[in-house]
Amino acid sequence: MGCFATEPAIEFCQIEKINPRDKKKRTWMELGVLATIKLAIKGHPAALREVWDRVDGKVRQDVGIEMDIHNENHRASQRSTRATGTERSRRSRDGEISG
Repeated sequence: MGCFATEPAIEFCQIEKINPRDKKKRTWMELGVLATIKLAIKGHPAALREVWDRVDGKVRQDVGIEMDIHNENHRASQRSTRATGTERSRRSRDGEISG
């Protein structure tokens, strides 16, 4: 995969390299992080969201699905019992089971 240019005119694959114009010799990534934090401090919503996602992890979103595990397990058990009973009836009918 090739590199692509971003603003300010750096190649994405160079993001971990030191910015030659930075007096403190920070990487492009470090400068990007600092810029994002500064925007968050100023109250920029997207920057705030990005910082909190990195610090605390993404907020879990409820998808609105409720499951009653007990009832689901009961239904699965019933299906299994019916399948076993059906197999037992077939085997008995075919003479595989006596009694």
